[in-house]
Amino acid sequence: MHFNALCRKVGASPNTVRARVRSLEKEGILVRTVDQVMPPLVTVRLTQKGRELAEVVERLEEWDRRWHVDSRSSTGLRAAEKPRPYGEP
Repeated sequence: MHFNALCRKVGASPNTVRARVRSLEKEGILVRTVDQVMPPLVTVRLTQKGRELAEVVERLEEWDRRWHVDSRSSTGLRAAEKPRPYGEP
């Protein structure tokens, strides 16, 4: 993904994204390449380590969607615990 597109997607300032990208690059999660054109074209992609981490994060998001307590709910029950009408699985 191109750097500017990444900034727009995450809704953060270029300075914030730059710092995070460099940190993740240092940890081996991202690879950043710079094409020497004017203006420079910066591309960021996940490494194998990053792709495996993304899978874990996606599973955590799935778990959260299933078990997150809805603070707006009057019962405070998790989605998986909410009673269903009679006859529904």
